[in-house]
Order: sequence, then structure tokens, then C-alpha cells
Amino acid sequence: NERPTTIVTSVIGAPNLVTAMNSSVPLITSSQQNFPEVTLVAANRVVGHYDVPWGDSIPAKTGDDLSFQAFGGNKVSANVKLESIPANSQAGKTVGTVRNTKSGTTPQQTIPVNLSSSVKKAPITWRLIHPFGG
Repeated sequence: NERPTTIVTSVIGAPNLVTAMNSSVPLITSSQQNFPEVTLVAANRVVGHYDVPWGDSIPAKTGDDLSFQAFGGNKVSANVKLESIPANSQAGKTVGTVRNTKSGTTPQQTIPVNLSSSVKKAPITWRLIHPFGG
């Protein structure tokens, strides 16, 4: 994780500063365990489908992992946003995003969603029956 996390501890009742500082080390160590790396959505995960009128279904997959450090107990979720695509869209086209919800100390991040295959041209029989595309 490129984002630093500041941990502040406090020891009350220590007889001097050195004792207070030494007593803080176990607090800091234990608090670091509460910031695990979380992969909310893995790369290449199908997060949606595009269904075309002539029967094909094209999966939309994440391009990267959606990973971050989250404080233990924070509830995080993901929101998928897909855009409309033209009928001639090609595989690999970025068609949307996945974003985690910001919760407490969890930073909000966004990853791309890509078309996993190209949209196939409508078969001639479908085009003859639907000359105006609908």
C-alpha cells in the first residue's frame, strides 16, 4: 500500500517519558494487525454482462484487483457502474468502473471494467426480421 497510516498511542500513568514510549511499542504492534490488506474484487472477475438483442451475452470483467488496507471491522462494499456500449464494441474496451465505498479509514479506490470479448455482428436472419435494429 502506498498510502501511509498514522497510528497514535497513549500510555497514561507512566512514571516518565521513556517508560511511556517503551509501553507504546506493544500497542503499535497490535494495532498494525487491525489494518489488513483486503482484496474486495479480484482482477478478471465478471461483474456484469451485456445482453445484445440477437441473443449474445458479453461478460464485463475487472481489469485489476481492488485492494486496500481496511481497519478491522470496517464494512466495505463495491459499487459497479457500467456504461452503454455501441454494437461494434471490441474486446478490452473499458466499459465501466468498480469503486469501493469509503468507510472510516478505508480510502476510496476505482478500478476499470473491460469487455471480455467483442460484440458479434447480428446474424443476417435477425437483421432481416429487425431491419431497424429493434
